[in-house]
Amino acid sequence: MFELSKTIIFSKEKGIATITLNRPEVLNALTFKLIDEFIESLQEVKEDEDARVLVVKGAGRAFCAGDDLRGMREPEEPPPRSLPEVEADLRRGYVRLIKAIRSLEKPVIASINGYALGAGFDLALACDFRIASEETRFGAPYVLRGLVGGLCLLPLYIGIPKATELLFTGRIIDAKEAEKLGLVNIVVPADNLEKATRETAEKFAKAATKAVGLMKKAINQTFAILLDQAIECQIYASLLASQTEDVKEGITAFIEKREPNFKGK
Repeated sequence: MFELSKTIIFSKEKGIATITLNRPEVLNALTFKLIDEFIESLQEVKEDEDARVLVVKGAGRAFCAGDDLRGMREPEEPPPRSLPEVEADLRRGYVRLIKAIRSLEKPVIASINGYALGAGFDLALACDFRIASEETRFGAPYVLRGLVGGLCLLPLYIGIPKATELLFTGRIIDAKEAEKLGLVNIVVPADNLEKATRETAEKFAKAATKAVGLMKKAINQTFAILLDQAIECQIYASLLASQTEDVKEGITAFIEKREPNFKGK
């Protein structure tokens, strides 16, 4: 086991590789640094023939609460000023994780505890198999901050009507509802999550990895086209939203821990 600057813990044991998001103090909110280190670990899993399955989980009381809205840039970096800079940040963000996980020709299990919100929800959906504790809460609350997101995978998985409901309202759903919608494979008591994840990972580690990888690749031949289109649409819509008054108010309200006062502008 080793840590990459402490934002990611990466370990391998008996054919099972594990990536743990390690920012528990902020519910494992994503930063560019974490994303970069996650992708570095994915590359190692890809190149290691002994790594037969990957488990993705979060340290502490959450899987991932989404992007770090206090600033995805490092402290010494100035905030983006132009549309090209904003677009560069969007392309540098969590959409890279989605593409990288989907292109990994090995099974990926999301072991989900606590919150899986926003980009964290999409991160879980990018995985092939999802196991959630009964206490898990899922949601795409972008609209509550004047942001655009959740367009990459949710509409492809559950269809437009239900996705529209969740995206337009930002409503949070529990693990049982997520299971009914087909977004989660297994729901277990919180104290059984680690055991259930281990048992599932061991099964995949003993499976015909090449065959699983080829099936995933075949699925992606069609799915990836839709995913790429959804990502481009999301980036475009996010770029437009970044110029609105509402997004500035939404993020300011989040930082100040108050309700936003949107003007619809």
